[in-house]
Amino acid sequence: MYGLRPAVLDAAARIRAATGHEVVAPDRYDGRTADDAESGIRIKDEIGGDEPARRAAAAAAPYAREDTVYAGGAVPLPGRGPPVH
Repeated sequence: MYGLRPAVLDAAARIRAATGHEVVAPDRYDGRTADDAESGIRIKDEIGGDEPARRAAAAAAPYAREDTVYAGGAVPLPGRGPPVH
C-alpha cells in the first residue's frame, strides 16, 4: 500500500478522537499518492532533494514547544533497504 495519505489522515483522526490532542498530518507531496514503490519514488524525485523534509519542518514549526510530540513512520521500499529517519 503506497497511497498512504488517506490511511495517515484516518490514523490522525483516530488519535484525535481517542485523546483529544491536536494532531497534524502535513502533506509533503502536494496531495499525490502512488500505487507502487516505483511511482512513489518518482513522485519524491520529481519534488526533489530535501524538499519533503523542508515541508515537514515548516509544517511542524508552529507547534514547536515543550509539550509537543513528533511521530512518524515509513514504508520500506523493495530493493531500498529499511526506511532511514
